[in-house]
Amino acid sequence: MEAPDDDITIITSFLDIGRGEWNNEWRRQPQYYVDSFLIYLRYPYKMVCYIDDQFIDQVLNEYEKSEYKNKRFIPINKDWLTENIHAWQNFEKERGILSSEQFMKIIQQRFHFMDMKNFDRTRNIEGYLFPENVYPEYTTVTHSKIDLMMHAINNNYVNTPYVSWCDFGIFYSQHKDGKYPNSVLDINKMHREKITMCVSNNVSPKDSNMFFVLVFAPETFWGGFISGKKDLFSSLQTLYHECLDEMHNNNITDDEQHVYLRCYLKNPELFHLVQTRNDPIMNIFSR
Repeated sequence: MEAPDDDITIITSFLDIGRGEWNNEWRRQPQYYVDSFLIYLRYPYKMVCYIDDQFIDQVLNEYEKSEYKNKRFIPINKDWLTENIHAWQNFEKERGILSSEQFMKIIQQRFHFMDMKNFDRTRNIEGYLFPENVYPEYTTVTHSKIDLMMHAINNNYVNTPYVSWCDFGIFYSQHKDGKYPNSVLDINKMHREKITMCVSNNVSPKDSNMFFVLVFAPETFWGGFISGKKDLFSSLQTLYHECLDEMHNNNITDDEQHVYLRCYLKNPELFHLVQTRNDPIMNIFSR
């Protein structure tokens, strides 16, 4: 495989948040994510990988067998994250909001707009909620992405002018047919002076209302891939913290996709949006 552009580093992370114990359709075993991540080792990307210390030995063993030796691995756990990552310092705030009666009353408005023919009144309400409505570990993991990017940048783990966040399990969506990218990421397919983000739908004027977005959960921003000039991400982190603080002040929270939407609404000039539909992300931006 041809060498990747020498001016981009990929950052990713995995923490086991007990998802294998969830009793719903969102349940995933940790090995699901580890197996997905190992596909990265087939590619010559420069990477910074923050990996749950329970699984890092397995990853390092596979890395030793791989052809490319340009990846840095950092073991993490909740103690490390709480000490180093802003999002985890807000974990109890996330937990308090998600468990509050006020938050659940807002979420329950969703059911007034559902097709009542498909609404099973005998089903537990949690059956109609997304992970970001229930699990503070989940929301906190998604809010950690920008903080982990900045941790890597601030600690000089990134020596390239451009940086990308790619989800740890990003390849799993392609497991069913095995169609992985034939080539590496192409920086020329991303904006050189803005942060490239993927959207599945256009931003709507209604999105300015954070309560509307929380209740209706429209699919707009996709948080699994983000890329741009390294120097831009400090501004994004500041903006992200500001937007999430505003949500917290209204006693709501959500996943990073909603917060990215709020960031875009505050400063659209920072972003370059790419419509992705159902296309595999790693194919859209590959050579």
